Amino acid sequence: MNRLLACLAGATLLVSTSVAHADKAIIVLDASGSMWGQIGGEAKITIARDTLADVLKTVPADLELGLIAYGHRDKGSCADIELVVPPAAGTATAIAEAARKISPKGKTPLSDAVREAAQALRSTEEKATVILITDGIETCDADPCAVATELEQSGVDFTVHVVGFGLSSEEGQQVACLAENTGGKYISAGNGAALAEAITETVAETAPKEQPAPEKNLVVTSRPAPGAQPFSETESIRYDVYVAGDGGSYQEPAVEINYGGKGSAAEFALPAGRYVVVASKDLATGSSEVTLTADKQSAIDIAFNAGFIEARALSAEGQPSDDGGVRWDITDPDGDTDINYGPTRRVLVDAGETSVTGSLGTARTTVPVTVGAGETVPVDVVLGSGKLVLRGKRSEEATDYDSAIRWDVTGASGETVTTYGGEVTIDLAAGDYTVKASLGEASVEVGVSVPAGKTVETTVVVATGRAIAHAYFAEGGPVVTAGPRFDVLAAEPGSDGERAVIATSYEDGASFDLAPGPYLMRASSDAASAEAGFEVKAGAPVEVIVVLDAGLLAISAPGGDFLELFGSEKDIYGKQKSVAYTYGESWQLTVPAGDYVLKVRKTDGSESETPATVKAGQRTEVTAN
Repeated sequence: MNRLLACLAGATLLVSTSVAHADKAIIVLDASGSMWGQIGGEAKITIARDTLADVLKTVPADLELGLIAYGHRDKGSCADIELVVPPAAGTATAIAEAARKISPKGKTPLSDAVREAAQALRSTEEKATVILITDGIETCDADPCAVATELEQSGVDFTVHVVGFGLSSEEGQQVACLAENTGGKYISAGNGAALAEAITETVAETAPKEQPAPEKNLVVTSRPAPGAQPFSETESIRYDVYVAGDGGSYQEPAVEINYGGKGSAAEFALPAGRYVVVASKDLATGSSEVTLTADKQSAIDIAFNAGFIEARALSAEGQPSDDGGVRWDITDPDGDTDINYGPTRRVLVDAGETSVTGSLGTARTTVPVTVGAGETVPVDVVLGSGKLVLRGKRSEEATDYDSAIRWDVTGASGETVTTYGGEVTIDLAAGDYTVKASLGEASVEVGVSVPAGKTVETTVVVATGRAIAHAYFAEGGPVVTAGPRFDVLAAEPGSDGERAVIATSYEDGASFDLAPGPYLMRASSDAASAEAGFEVKAGAPVEVIVVLDAGLLAISAPGGDFLELFGSEKDIYGKQKSVAYTYGESWQLTVPAGDYVLKVRKTDGSESETPATVKAGQRTEVTAN
């Protein structure tokens, strides 16, 4: 009998654990006359009552459990089926007391009893579980297997578990189909071994299984506004999770940041606690508070109070732009601005007043927009822009455009766009412009008009020649390569008697782009300088060689402190002209050909003079006395 008690306990445990996965459950108890049969000297009905009473003490108070009995009122009636205790929470004591009052009498209409249990549980609408405890087979005109199939097909999630008392194998097969056809279990207790196996299997099947803690305990989704569809898979939503404070506040900084992956959903693994999740996209935000536990996954859906702006750029009325350089500045009432580029822009903004500014080059248009929650507002921004294509070359005969040309395009407002290249495209607001093309020191200006939605092409010739400068120590060379300076001077002096310096460079072979005309090239190196006139013609390079008539003087002055070089000749007052000076023990400089006197003041205070003669195109080495 102890084994049978254990089997019944296992069956009753099946009740409590099965309904953990169901909304409601009903125990169907066989109270037919055969339940007075004995096992181990005790009536089966007594065993059933006592086992139910013991196990029901362990049933959770919130478990919705009921009891149906059959065969307990009329000996010969197949309709003797009663819902003794309707399914509800906290019925364990009522079921135990009701079972104790049941006195077996009649037949075994187990099929109809299971059907009535299903009806009481509303199995066609809700998840339902029935636990049938019987010591006999169907004795009324019904097919248990057909009933099980019917209820399984009509039920939302219907399951029958069957516990058989001392049934033969053939008898067990006749009732086991109730369980098999509904996805339940049949537990047979025909002998001690079977009973032990049944207990083990029942406990393993029905014992509460500890669910592993979810890897992610928070799933967040979002949508533009209450009642709107969630964001689609192409939307990028940022979620910042903060520890919640009082009154809806939260603590900076965010403890975790994530982005929506599939659709707008993002997952988090967070410690248990209260959090505020702030969702943001473009210029819109939304938030929600959530309390998390470590062992359960929670889900929240954040509804923004926002709508979409779909901005489209038009060069002119009716002319959509396909230019990827269009800049969008979309500013919300708080002054926050979303900046992006392209011919169109779709952006989410908080409901309210927003400004949309499209710009391309110097063209700029701002449109005020009112956005309602959940709306998508199309906005056409007419930029009133055109394109100016400029091509420049240095002569009419030139076949290539010159990449060194500088372009300055100035509109009526005084705003100037500057760019470089032989062929350039500039986006401009419709209007009149002055185009200045410069190549080196040469420049030319032309006027152009740019209509909205049109492309204007202009070729400009910057009449330019190129002068290439060299400095020689003497006729035929050598070339001055160390530190030459070249100044291009105006051919004629100005009103102050000085020639204007047009351009300067500091390397041999310096190239100067100049307008056609006469010029003067001044070359200098240290104390030597000379000038040479030249003329520039458009498109033709000219080589300009300036002969310094100079040499290189290399000085060594051991112990020297201050070194000064003088011309050898004296003026009427007997003074020599200072050419250059330096400090130290060595010196190398370019000087005009001629005679010189080197005066040295040494570190010990002594002074000396040493003559030196420099010849054009030659190196002269001198050691001070």
